[in-house]
Amino acid sequence: MKTFKRILASFMVAVMMVTAAPLSGFVGLKLNLDWLNFDWLGFSTRVSAATYSGTCGDNLTWSLNTETGELIISGTGAMADYSSASSKPWHNYRSSIKKIIIGNSVTTIGDYAFSDHYNLTNLTIGNSVTTIGDSAFRYCNSLTSLTVDENNQYYSNDEYGVLFNKDKTTLLLYPINNGRTEYKIPDGVTTIGDSAFYNCSKLTSIIIPDS
Repeated sequence: MKTFKRILASFMVAVMMVTAAPLSGFVGLKLNLDWLNFDWLGFSTRVSAATYSGTCGDNLTWSLNTETGELIISGTGAMADYSSASSKPWHNYRSSIKKIIIGNSVTTIGDYAFSDHYNLTNLTIGNSVTTIGDSAFRYCNSLTSLTVDENNQYYSNDEYGVLFNKDKTTLLLYPINNGRTEYKIPDGVTTIGDSAFYNCSKLTSIIIPDS
């Protein structure tokens, strides 16, 4: 066992040297070594989490830090639409995503952009988003709240993190994992959006106003 530990320790040193040194000839190479955890051997060694990035529109980029679990969409203009949950560029890292921030100059959220993000708990929508695509938040089973910039002219949220249109006449999305067992739809709401309460299994009672 001691020999085995020494071999693994040497391997870890080599890995750290490789990740710390410039990788000449391998520009853009990113090593995801977050799985290296040797606690089961009686000592704890864990390589720091990776950062991934790319494009998601003509003038938009995305950046994910797997240590903080934060995915940031930044730039100007529309996000690309995706044909399925698995076609978005960050799909393979979705289990690491816990928080998403949509920048203030992003104008649309694409189809299927954040669907199947089962560890996503919080989502912040910037002030320029005008359109949210089909199935953009489908199966975000851990989502507890959505926050919309108060200067956004098309969307808003209530004190429970529920998504509405700007004047709160249409309830668009209730966060699946909000935790409440009862929810009273605000007075003035005239429309409930498609699948707004889909899979909200914790809710046992919904009060619908006269409006």
